[in-house]
Amino acid sequence: MRTRLLALAIGLALSSSGAAAQTYDCRRAEGKIRIDGRLDETSWSKALPLGPLRDIRGEDYPAPVKQTEVKLLWDEEYLYVGAFLWEDDVRAVQTEHDSVVWKDNDFEIFIDPDADGLNYYEFEINALGTVLDLIMDKGYSFGGSFYCHWDCPGLKTAVKVYGSLNKEGSPDRGWSCEWAIPRKALMRGFDEADKFPSWKMNFSRVEYLYGSDSPEENWVWAPTGVVDIHRPARWGTVNFKRP
Repeated sequence: MRTRLLALAIGLALSSSGAAAQTYDCRRAEGKIRIDGRLDETSWSKALPLGPLRDIRGEDYPAPVKQTEVKLLWDEEYLYVGAFLWEDDVRAVQTEHDSVVWKDNDFEIFIDPDADGLNYYEFEINALGTVLDLIMDKGYSFGGSFYCHWDCPGLKTAVKVYGSLNKEGSPDRGWSCEWAIPRKALMRGFDEADKFPSWKMNFSRVEYLYGSDSPEENWVWAPTGVVDIHRPARWGTVNFKRP
C-alpha cells in the first residue's frame, strides 16, 4: 500500500509540472497483421499517426531534424506498433539480445498499462533488429532499477531497411520496425481490453547525429521536461477504440 501511495504522490507531482498531455486513439486491426517490417496492410494505412516526435525537454528546444512516423493498432491478443524512421545513413552495430541497444540509433516503446508508475515495460530495437526488453520497478530518479532477464513471451518484431545498412556513401531513405506485443505477456490482466481500455505509453527515438561518440538526441512523443524518459506520469495516454 505504501508503495502505491508513493507512486500516486510521484504522479501528482509530475502531473503538476505543466507538461502538455498527449492522447492517441488506437484503432482495432482489421484482419491479420503480418510482422515483416513493411507496414503495408490495409489496417496500417487506416491507422492514424501519432503527433510528431519532439525534443524530450519540451517545446522550447529545437524540433527533431529527422522525421519519425509512429502508428498503433490493437486486437484482443496484441498491441501492434509500427514506426518509420527517415534516415540518410542507416547504421547499427549492437547484435546481442538485451545489449545496450540505445548505443545505436534506435526506436523505443514504454508501456505502463495501469498507470501507477511501477513495474512498467521498456522495449528497444535497432536497424539490425536487435531487441532489448525489460521491466522497470520504477523510474531511476525515484530509486528504480531494471529487470533485464525478463524476455517478453511471444513478442514478434521485424525491421526493414530502405537503402543499405552500415554502408558509407550510399543514399538511404530510412528504416521501419514492426512489433506485435502480446497483451497477455504484460501480465496482471492487461489482455482484458474492457478492464484496461487506456494505457500510459511513450515512444522515443535515440539519434546520434554526429556519430556514436557524440551526445545523443532524444526525440519523444510525450516530452518529460528533462532528459529522462523514465517519468511515466508525464507519458501520453493511448485509448483502445472499438469500431
